[in-house]
Amino acid sequence: MSARNIGTVFDFADVFATVWGDESTGGKVETVTASLREVGEPDGADATKAPIWGMGCVAYRPAAPTSDGKCQALTVSIGGQPHVIATQDARISKAIGALNEGDAAFASPTGKNALRSNADGSIAMIKQGESADSIIGINKDGSISLMTPWCLMTLNEDGLTFTTKAGEQMVLGKQVFQVLAAQGFIRTGTVSLGLSAAVPLTFSGTSGVVKPAPNVFI
Repeated sequence: MSARNIGTVFDFADVFATVWGDESTGGKVETVTASLREVGEPDGADATKAPIWGMGCVAYRPAAPTSDGKCQALTVSIGGQPHVIATQDARISKAIGALNEGDAAFASPTGKNALRSNADGSIAMIKQGESADSIIGINKDGSISLMTPWCLMTLNEDGLTFTTKAGEQMVLGKQVFQVLAAQGFIRTGTVSLGLSAAVPLTFSGTSGVVKPAPNVFI
């Protein structure tokens, strides 16, 4: 493919409306287009149906401005038509929280949900709620935590612990199985009680990814 001079001009704009459809592509494929206005202008439109470009594996339709903020766009003019080649939405900070050096996050800026991959090796999937959040986390030591508005579960070197909001708890750990609840029921065709030795698991590499020791990735 030969290069050519297409007379590009870069500019900034506010995104005040978006459309998902195939009109801009002549019916060939559905995509996102944006209506743009000059930064800081309260009304009016400088362009409509401006295609939004981005990474091929990511689809993103910006939300309209809210009291929390707005999405801004970096545009390039191609043949007199603006094309959005990058976006920045200040509202995303409330979805991802503070980033430390080396942290990365993917989120819906207005959806209050996020995926975080942190420099310390931990990973988290976060869904913010009205009264409590739901989180699935892989901690830097490899332990796993699951939290919802109704229960908390942890998997670590001590075993499995499951605790409900009301205080019921089940623990399966080192040489112990414990259940705490106001009532308990066992309904089964066969019950066997007696001594039985635990059989330790033997772990081996599971990902198949070639990597330098001692780093381990899932």
